[in-house]
Amino acid sequence: MPTYEALAHVLWELPFPLRLAPEVIPVWEPAEGVAFFDPRSEVGELSWRRSPTVLQRSDVLPDVGPDNDWYPQYDYRYLAHRPGDERLVIAHLTRGAEGGFVEARQYTVANIILCLRDRRDAASGAAVARAAEALNNLLAVYRFITLDPPVRQLRADLDTYYTIVSVADLPRLGDVDALTALRAIDRVRFGRELGVNRFHTMGVNSFSDLFAPDTLPCDLVSIFDDLVQHPHELELFHQLMLSALRRLKRHEHALAIFDAQSALETLVAAILVERLRASGKSDGEIEQLLAPGGDHHTLQRRFQRLDRFAREESSAKRFIGSPEELRWRATLYRLRNQIAHAGRRDVDFAEAKEAIVAGMHAIFVIQDLAPTFARPLSWGGGVLDLPHIVESRGRLARLFET
Repeated sequence: MPTYEALAHVLWELPFPLRLAPEVIPVWEPAEGVAFFDPRSEVGELSWRRSPTVLQRSDVLPDVGPDNDWYPQYDYRYLAHRPGDERLVIAHLTRGAEGGFVEARQYTVANIILCLRDRRDAASGAAVARAAEALNNLLAVYRFITLDPPVRQLRADLDTYYTIVSVADLPRLGDVDALTALRAIDRVRFGRELGVNRFHTMGVNSFSDLFAPDTLPCDLVSIFDDLVQHPHELELFHQLMLSALRRLKRHEHALAIFDAQSALETLVAAILVERLRASGKSDGEIEQLLAPGGDHHTLQRRFQRLDRFAREESSAKRFIGSPEELRWRATLYRLRNQIAHAGRRDVDFAEAKEAIVAGMHAIFVIQDLAPTFARPLSWGGGVLDLPHIVESRGRLARLFET
């Protein structure tokens, strides 16, 4: 059995409540097989200010325009009623250019206790990495049991704004198992001297994320000015692709791939249903054609049918065999299948963006196969390459985004 030098206390704040009693729970962790988890329910506040205190508005916006003097003139409080008509203030809106809001938010302080064979692991980041794995395993089980929507797993490199690791030297226990070492917690005192027996991980805050991309170029402004004068509704494939881009920016690369591929498949299905209906097929017949075992069930058969519809409209354009189809298959489609069927989980930003760009180009070409395939709103031109979406380090507020 191993010899343990110390215990490490990793303190992590979770931006959601866990319905667990404040009691120590033995949980799995990757290095020693067992750790202690001690959850503590807390209530804090999230706030927003309309004016910055850490810099000047002109530091970020050279041309701020005239002052906006249309802010609220009064403060407001939101009251919640409890049984017995007891009232609690749960949020506060404040007036003026320096106002904003404060809202109460329940959260959980996660205390994770690890055994260290080498106390230097606390300073190296190894303890935080182990705590993150233990925490995510626990959260996966908790989500499965409770189905609580706000609960999510966390990334050690992104989902933190200030994580503390405190070290306590163990008495000489000899060769013991990890659970025995953990039970010695009542005999130790965790340190508070930063750099000696306490270490911290601070979240990142990207300078680039503070700045919005440049003002829209004239060609996009012209399109924008024309479109906003009429009502529009985004189709499902639009929404899925926009979700993919949001996930890409949030470093949720594998999920971004799923959304982008679903966007393409949704567009294909929408166009195919429209063309089948226009050819005289009833809704029942269309449902059978698209159902498992039907002539148009698989994505490949749907591509083939769209190409035939394009041919019937005297169009020389085809999707199958096009450069866009080959690029889509080599990137987005391949990557989606690796994630879904081969268990791949790690996808970096560059590879994910390349795949999503390939999906954007494929979506454009599919709509361009025939005049009847065109959608009321369609992406095209240089925006298909997503030049404005670049990788960045993130924001401290990421932890609290839901």
